[in-house]
Amino acid sequence: MVFNPTSEKIEEVITVPLYYTGITDEVEIFERGAKKGKKYGLNRNYEVQLKVKIPANGYNWFVIR
Repeated sequence: MVFNPTSEKIEEVITVPLYYTGITDEVEIFERGAKKGKKYGLNRNYEVQLKVKIPANGYNWFVIR
Protein backbone atom coordinates (compact mmCIF):
# COMPACT_ATOMS: atom_id res chain seq x y z
CA MET A 1 0.00 0.00 0.00
CA VAL A 2 1.24 3.48 -0.85
CA PHE A 3 -0.20 6.70 0.60
CA ASN A 4 -0.01 10.30 -0.60
CA PRO A 5 -0.71 12.85 2.16
CA THR A 6 -0.07 15.84 -0.14
CA SER A 7 -2.52 17.90 -2.17
CA GLU A 8 -0.68 17.00 -5.41
CA LYS A 9 -1.00 13.84 -7.51
CA ILE A 10 2.18 11.71 -7.39
CA GLU A 11 3.56 9.57 -10.22
CA GLU A 12 6.93 7.96 -9.63
CA VAL A 13 8.88 4.74 -9.83
CA ILE A 14 9.52 2.94 -6.55
CA THR A 15 11.81 0.01 -5.80
CA VAL A 16 10.03 -2.96 -4.23
CA PRO A 17 12.39 -5.39 -2.46
CA LEU A 18 11.26 -9.01 -2.80
CA TYR A 19 14.27 -10.91 -1.46
CA TYR A 20 12.48 -12.45 1.54
CA THR A 21 9.50 -13.63 -0.53
CA GLY A 22 11.50 -16.49 -2.02
CA ILE A 23 10.60 -15.34 -5.54
CA THR A 24 13.66 -15.40 -7.79
CA ASP A 25 12.69 -14.68 -11.41
CA GLU A 26 9.39 -13.02 -12.17
CA VAL A 27 6.31 -11.66 -10.38
CA GLU A 28 2.87 -10.60 -11.46
CA ILE A 29 1.60 -7.38 -9.86
CA PHE A 30 -2.09 -6.48 -9.71
CA GLU A 31 -3.05 -2.87 -9.05
CA ARG A 32 -5.96 -2.07 -6.73
CA GLY A 33 -8.27 -5.00 -7.41
CA ALA A 34 -7.41 -5.40 -11.10
CA LYS A 35 -8.25 -8.77 -12.63
CA LYS A 36 -5.25 -8.68 -14.95
CA GLY A 37 -1.74 -8.14 -13.64
CA LYS A 38 1.49 -6.99 -15.21
CA LYS A 39 4.60 -9.20 -15.19
CA TYR A 40 7.91 -7.88 -13.90
CA GLY A 41 11.34 -9.48 -13.89
CA LEU A 42 13.42 -9.22 -10.73
CA ASN A 43 16.85 -7.60 -10.89
CA ARG A 44 20.02 -9.06 -9.32
CA ASN A 45 19.00 -7.69 -5.92
CA TYR A 46 15.57 -9.39 -6.12
CA GLU A 47 13.76 -6.06 -6.62
CA VAL A 48 11.27 -4.68 -9.12
CA GLN A 49 10.84 -1.12 -10.31
CA LEU A 50 7.14 -0.29 -10.00
CA LYS A 51 5.58 2.85 -11.48
CA VAL A 52 2.91 4.09 -9.08
CA LYS A 53 0.23 6.73 -9.46
CA ILE A 54 -1.29 8.05 -6.25
CA PRO A 55 -4.11 10.63 -6.23
CA ALA A 56 -3.86 13.71 -4.01
CA ASN A 57 -4.71 12.84 -0.39
CA GLY A 58 -5.26 9.25 -1.51
CA TYR A 59 -3.75 5.81 -1.65
CA ASN A 60 -3.21 2.86 -3.95
CA TRP A 61 -2.44 -0.78 -3.26
CA PHE A 62 -0.92 -3.70 -5.09
CA VAL A 63 -0.99 -7.50 -4.86
CA ILE A 64 2.23 -9.31 -5.75
CA ARG A 65 2.03 -12.94 -6.88
